[in-house]
Amino acid sequence: MFLSVRPIPTTSMFRRPPNPAILILGAVILLLLVRQWVSPPIWLRTSTGTAIADARIGIGHPLRQCIYNSTLGFEKIFVVSLPSRTDRRDGMTLAAALSNVDFEFIDGVDGSSIPDNALPQTSAHDRPSHPTVGAWRGHMNAIQEVVKRNLSSALILEDDVDWDVRLRNQLQDFAVSANALAQPLANAAGSLEYADTTYPNPSDKSPNSLPDLAFDRLPATTAPLDSPYGDEWDVLWLGHCGMHFPFANDVQDGICSLGYAVTRRSARKLLHEVGLRRVNTAFDIMLRWFCEGAGDPNRGYHNCLTTQPSLFQIHLAAGPKKYNSDISDHGVGDQEEKTEVLRWSVKMNTEALMGGRTDFVDQYPNVD
Repeated sequence: MFLSVRPIPTTSMFRRPPNPAILILGAVILLLLVRQWVSPPIWLRTSTGTAIADARIGIGHPLRQCIYNSTLGFEKIFVVSLPSRTDRRDGMTLAAALSNVDFEFIDGVDGSSIPDNALPQTSAHDRPSHPTVGAWRGHMNAIQEVVKRNLSSALILEDDVDWDVRLRNQLQDFAVSANALAQPLANAAGSLEYADTTYPNPSDKSPNSLPDLAFDRLPATTAPLDSPYGDEWDVLWLGHCGMHFPFANDVQDGICSLGYAVTRRSARKLLHEVGLRRVNTAFDIMLRWFCEGAGDPNRGYHNCLTTQPSLFQIHLAAGPKKYNSDISDHGVGDQEEKTEVLRWSVKMNTEALMGGRTDFVDQYPNVD
């Protein structure tokens, strides 16, 4: 039952099953796909988005302009990072500086330092592995910081992520689509109506499919009051390493918590449901359960939006594969530098950006 926003000319979004017990990520396929694979290099713009965005939602609106600030329209950006991985901290610091992005590090945790009694409802015999526990705790520390500071929103990234040089333009397109999905229609005569007629409370009688929405012909919606990405979202899952398009009566599997945003409300819920209740698997799986309303104990679903492909991807530095992760085994031997999916990677174009050049390494050049 996932509503589709269809970029020009062909790609469509994935749909959400009608059963509210498995209502999960409201995913967005953006004009970003066309921009990523087809358009000529356009470096970071500071004041304008796409022509469509200008026409549909008013780029001059202060909330829209926030996407082009140093925190990408969120109140804060946090990067979860082990203090010992100074290489990744150096890489993130340089990439952020070249992208005019401001962030704070949140120290990652060695899972072996966390005692059993700090893991809620988890006994010693079913304790997850030390790396899994450490990764969970690092993310919970970032979410705890959102709650402690009473932030309106925050983007949380892992320290090995990369992004395209056109990130702000892509986020602008994401905001257009997110508002089309989750903001009330502007001319609904006082009632709350949405382009997705089954949103926000689908039922067993809801249709399994809905017509696609063309990105250049989106319906007018009410302007958001709190965030350029809309008022009712709980999680924006902007960085993942695997997300399939869900089929009818199927759930969508989100893998990897490379980058995601939370609100004040959802951070409090995550601290309660993922931090203070049973911890029995990896954080990204628990984040998926949070969105789906699944897992043990059962949780109500939450309003989560994602995009395929994701905007934040894992950057693999040149060198031994074994250094790719502090959690899992990535094999033996050496590798060349790469960031999959991204066309004009910031980290792979560091020298060009420092030199003010636009002759970027193009991983997916146009094919006639």
